[in-house]
Amino acid sequence: MPLKKMCILFFLWPLASLGQIENQEFNIVFYKSDSVCKTTDSGGLTTVLIEKYRKHQNTKTGIISFYICDELFEYNPKLNVIDSIKSSAFKDIDVFSLGSLYKKYIEAQEALNSYASNTIRILFKNEFNNIWLYEQVTTNLYIRYQVQWIENIE
Repeated sequence: MPLKKMCILFFLWPLASLGQIENQEFNIVFYKSDSVCKTTDSGGLTTVLIEKYRKHQNTKTGIISFYICDELFEYNPKLNVIDSIKSSAFKDIDVFSLGSLYKKYIEAQEALNSYASNTIRILFKNEFNNIWLYEQVTTNLYIRYQVQWIENIE
């Protein structure tokens, strides 16, 4: 293979890896429960317990914020899709845990940076375009929100 083609492949391969993340569908579940998780305070010194699943809706904008531990997912009615599915159809959905989703994020970040040692490319969480969050509203019905994974910058 000519050197020019090898160089092009070398630089484009990480972008193809990013394309796989952008096109893959990730399904997560938002539970209504009293579960807690550990986190650190803003100073990073003290471990505290917080409610694992928190939901807040801005009445002016309609944006719904879903917190799962420290991770923030937002549904924006102007940008995203919402629909409902029956519990029987939900059983056929491949659900990711938050840990699995975060692992995919780390793997994609490492793949981007392992091929260009002199350049660091930051993969932002909102580059995961196809995240669907499911909230059970009755025993037979789930609301399905298309959400954005929001960066928490401290």
